[in-house]
Amino acid sequence: MGKYITLKGRADGIEVIIDPLADFDEVLDEIERVFDDEGRFFTDAGVNLILSGKTLSEAQRAIVSHKIWNAVGEGAYITSERSRHEEKTDFHRGIVRNGKKLKSRGNMVVFGDVNPGAELLAGGSIVVLGTLRGVAHAGCGGNTSAVVAALCMQPSQLRIADIYSRAPESGEKKVNMPEVASISGDGIIIEVISK
Repeated sequence: MGKYITLKGRADGIEVIIDPLADFDEVLDEIERVFDDEGRFFTDAGVNLILSGKTLSEAQRAIVSHKIWNAVGEGAYITSERSRHEEKTDFHRGIVRNGKKLKSRGNMVVFGDVNPGAELLAGGSIVVLGTLRGVAHAGCGGNTSAVVAALCMQPSQLRIADIYSRAPESGEKKVNMPEVASISGDGIIIEVISK
C-alpha cells in the first residue's frame, strides 16, 4: 500500500497497520494518499476498519479516523486494536443534540459539537472535536485517570470519576482554545492544550 500504511483483510474487517516507527505527520500524509487511492473501494461499504501497529493517543486516533471518514464516507466503522487490558474507543460523528445521551464503556471521541442538555458518559476518557456545552462524565465507575478534552470547553457540568464541576459564572472569561480537564488533588483542573 505505502511506506507506513498496510491494509490487510481479516475475517472481522480490514486491518489498517500503521508502522510503529513512523512520524505521526508522515502517517497522516500517507493515510490521505492510501484512502484517496483506495477510497472508492470502501465508499458506503459499511466496512469495519481496525487500526493497529503504532500506538496512538486518543487525539491522534480521532484525527486518523476523521481523515479516513473524509475519504471513504460515514459507512466505515473504525476501531482500534489494542491490548486486552486497554479500553475500547467508541467514535461518534455529528452533533450531539439536547436530550441525547451517548454512553461508552471505554473511551469516547465525538466529531462535532455537544449541545446544552446533551450528555456524554464514558468509563474512560472523552475527547470532543468541537464545542462541549453539555454534560461530560468521564471515568464513570471510578477511573480517576480519565480526562475530558475539547476544542472549545464550555460544559454545563463536568465530571471525572466521582468529582464534578459546574460551569463557570457567566462573567468569567471563556478560553477559546483546546483544553483538557483532569483530576488534581480533590478537584478538577482545566488546562490549555499546547504543543
